[in-house]
Amino acid sequence: MRCLNNRLAPAAGLRNVLIHRYTDIRADLVDESAKQILEGFPEYIGQDRDFLRSLPQAKA
Repeated sequence: MRCLNNRLAPAAGLRNVLIHRYTDIRADLVDESAKQILEGFPEYIGQDRDFLRSLPQAKA
């Protein structure tokens, strides 16, 4: 299994292509990148949740 960062890296590249139109957009590559990104997102959110829960609670 690839590292989570490596699995989500296509999100940055895909965003740049779509926003800045660095190259012609190929629907097949967008589809494949979107699948990889969506597969990794639940784990990414879980890691964020775990990190936030590990922080000391702020006192009001």
